Amino acid sequence: MQESLEPHTRGMALFIDIENVIGHCSTLGLPVHFKPICEKINKIAPLRVRKAFGDIPKTMSSTGRSAGILPLRKELAANLIEIQDVPYLINKKNSADIHIVATALSLAYENPNISHFTFVTTDRDYVPLYNKLKELGKLVVVISIDESATPGIAADAADQIFYYEHLPEISRLIRTPPQPHTETEAVPEAKEPAPMPACAPAAGTEPGHLNTAPPSLSASCRHWSVEDFCAAYKQVLEMVLKTPFPSLEDRKIILKAAEGCFADGMDLREWTGKTAQRIREADNAGASSGINDAAIFKILLALYFNRAFHVRRNLDDANNPVILGFVCPTWQLGEYLDRNYVSIIMRKTSYENSPEALAQLLYEDMSAEAVAKCEQYIDEMRYLQSGRGRVVEEAWGH
Repeated sequence: MQESLEPHTRGMALFIDIENVIGHCSTLGLPVHFKPICEKINKIAPLRVRKAFGDIPKTMSSTGRSAGILPLRKELAANLIEIQDVPYLINKKNSADIHIVATALSLAYENPNISHFTFVTTDRDYVPLYNKLKELGKLVVVISIDESATPGIAADAADQIFYYEHLPEISRLIRTPPQPHTETEAVPEAKEPAPMPACAPAAGTEPGHLNTAPPSLSASCRHWSVEDFCAAYKQVLEMVLKTPFPSLEDRKIILKAAEGCFADGMDLREWTGKTAQRIREADNAGASSGINDAAIFKILLALYFNRAFHVRRNLDDANNPVILGFVCPTWQLGEYLDRNYVSIIMRKTSYENSPEALAQLLYEDMSAEAVAKCEQYIDEMRYLQSGRGRVVEEAWGH
């Protein structure tokens, strides 16, 4: 086992999917810095190998950051990261991911002193690689960009997972993703959530760390009311999504407006803007005045990452997909969204799941029907998080 290696012989290999990092950081409005990543994983095992793979010029150009190509290369060089240029030979696809897989496996077989492998990516396609490395006795660390967009199967396949957005140096710089809005209507900032109750899910753990503790009801939570659980769940969602959790009525308004203004071939940002415009035009009574572009974008982005849409790659903006249609009937979009919220809550909490609190949070209703639906979501998420559910999760949403 790799744990038996002497400390001076253990080593870490770092692999960065540069296109995935740039694309997600562009969508979320995050800066691209590699020093916090290197410092984080160097505490786990000494960094011996540092590599980044991808087509930097094309990726930066597609996200409107062409001026940042040289600074990005300097940033990589300053952190001793070797860049492996993998240019696009055709417009739709290059082979950066294959290069990462081949190089990582070659290193795993040839260098027994590399005990840890870190991958900076949000892509679930690397899961078979993670599993193979673990078969070889290696420890797999994943640094995903955005927690809310990280597939559960990718998080579960890692021995440890951290989130780029939660690294202290990055979290201080986080800003709201750039959204279209009128000059006369300012987008309100997300409010800081209220302090979480005493047995908060993240208490005593490092932000971004994979929560491997089995669900249990700690002594300090035994007397929680439904309202206490509901408040804790809401805060978890707001910390992960970085926007106030929208009410049931606001979610219905957003989904109805998004459906009403959708046209095949519309990209995600354009759709966000048109949805916001439609809501403003229909808001004669001011009932939806609290809905801002950030809330709309987060809902559409969550549906995209949960595969609710048929999409094609946007060649002009790698992380702003073109939406071709809906995978499911539009009346089911709310269920896709609710499953996403339940999945986040279950991944980020270690205490017992309360279907009554979930029903109150999601549906503002604790009727038998609402509670039963939440019990179903909990059972689905537990199955997907188990070994039996891996294949199901890969296909979920199709």
